[in-house]
Amino acid sequence: MLFTLLSLLAGCPASTDDTSPVGGDITVTNFVQQDCDGDSGTLTEALRAEAGSSANTVDVEHDAVSATCCVSLAASATAADGTIHVTYTEGGTPCDCMCHYDVTYTLGNVPSGDWSVAAGGVSDAVSVP
Repeated sequence: MLFTLLSLLAGCPASTDDTSPVGGDITVTNFVQQDCDGDSGTLTEALRAEAGSSANTVDVEHDAVSATCCVSLAASATAADGTIHVTYTEGGTPCDCMCHYDVTYTLGNVPSGDWSVAAGGVSDAVSVP
């Protein structure tokens, strides 16, 4: 803080952290959870991330997310060291079984650059213009 103030007083630009989210935290919008995909032993988890059609966004498809049956999922995300970490939380009354769900969502507030999007045990690389 003191360095920033001194830099401004001296007429020098303050240094910036290019991996900081634009204007705050990474946001998660347009979250859609498909119905349970059936037998939890036959599906392979996969994650695909691509630059979104809007500035500073990434569209994500995550197949075979393992979670308790009968729940609704929600997602949150944080960025650190070139990786966007997505965390899923379960809500509702769970059944006594495990299911695989396909989810899609959009990450917003993502700074331009090369990123890795990681969720569960999988990740994918994406370049944000």
